[in-house]
Amino acid sequence: MDATSNLNLPFIMAAQAQKHVTHNEALRALDAIVQLAVLDKDLAAPPGSPADGARYIVGPSPTGAWSGQAGRIAAFQDAAWAFFAPIEGWRAWVADEDDLYVWSGSAWGLFSSGSLDNVVEDTTPELGGSLDANGHSIGFDDGTGITDDAGNEQVVFHKTASAVNQIGITNAAAGTGPQIAAEGADSNIDLRLAAKGTGVIRAGAQLLISSPSFPPLRMERTTGNTASIVGGKQLLATSSGNMADGFGVNMNFAIQDDAAVINEIGSVVFVRSGGDNSGRFQVQPYNAGTPATRLEIAPGGNVYFPGVSTTASPANAVLNNGSSPANELLRSTSSVRYKADITDLGADWRTIVTALRPITYRSIAPADNPALRWFGLIAEEVSEIEPRLVHYTRDAKGREIPEAVQYERLTVLLLKAVQELLCRRDAVTD
Repeated sequence: MDATSNLNLPFIMAAQAQKHVTHNEALRALDAIVQLAVLDKDLAAPPGSPADGARYIVGPSPTGAWSGQAGRIAAFQDAAWAFFAPIEGWRAWVADEDDLYVWSGSAWGLFSSGSLDNVVEDTTPELGGSLDANGHSIGFDDGTGITDDAGNEQVVFHKTASAVNQIGITNAAAGTGPQIAAEGADSNIDLRLAAKGTGVIRAGAQLLISSPSFPPLRMERTTGNTASIVGGKQLLATSSGNMADGFGVNMNFAIQDDAAVINEIGSVVFVRSGGDNSGRFQVQPYNAGTPATRLEIAPGGNVYFPGVSTTASPANAVLNNGSSPANELLRSTSSVRYKADITDLGADWRTIVTALRPITYRSIAPADNPALRWFGLIAEEVSEIEPRLVHYTRDAKGREIPEAVQYERLTVLLLKAVQELLCRRDAVTD
């Protein structure tokens, strides 16, 4: 053999003349390919005035003095170009790219996958151990966090002077779930999930809120000292097409027993009714697993109780339309427990009954049939005769105005009239 096996460095042979020539040739080769760092790897033609010792990786389709030397190492030595064929595994630092390349046996490629070539930001990186950080810590002293290959922050760590609280991320065994939790020195720590601007926080699957000591769901007031309602909380349903009447959103309420069986017990529902800004509200309790609407409020304010049953009790339900807000639902009473200073009805009842003017009329109320003639009294007229027979409301200036005749109170006067007629009949009979 007259050269080494790997770098092809020439041996000095026995009895060789001018041994220094062979020795210097080997040194030049070592100087060119050991600790290999080239200036460029994409040039096809040699530079015009290279510095002595300058090294390049010859680019594809080379010309001139580099012709036929594509992919080889070109070193300018003693005013001439020397070329060295790379062997698989050779590594070369390319100065104009600040990247490390490796010869695969057929081409130069970036030394990246599974390597440390990207650990270049810190001149003295402190991994503390193996890259899996098994039993070690990875520190982010500048507070920037973890970024992607474009420099965009993916996980942000904020540097704080007294960072005693932090996020804990814990894996879990099969059958359970991993956990992201607030951890640290404080005994009570909030864990906040915050979107930016008009962004939202989305849960891709069922969201379960569990607490042994607090209500399952709590909304926090963030406004100042004001009497305004805390707003902005929406239950949003989206549609890919135009919404029709009946499209809406509901919230179901359910309970889960020890056997993990979930039973729905009720719903509150808002459905579109006649326009994008009109909604009909329904309360739907479940009866043996089947929902039914038991309370419904229409966009115009009409209230319906589809499930109200009848009763033999003499007490009535009364809507107090003079209340604030209007139409307070009250229960009328007849028990002596609610009465004081009880006396018999005086003779003035005759004046009241005889002064009332029974009429027939056509109703312009929206719930009445306009084709029929109805029977009744005029609340304003009755108010002049006996105010106690009229229910009042208030106008825009807060003044009481007659609204409705309380017909159930006429029953007492009519009963008194019947009693007197019966007494007269008995007197005539005797």
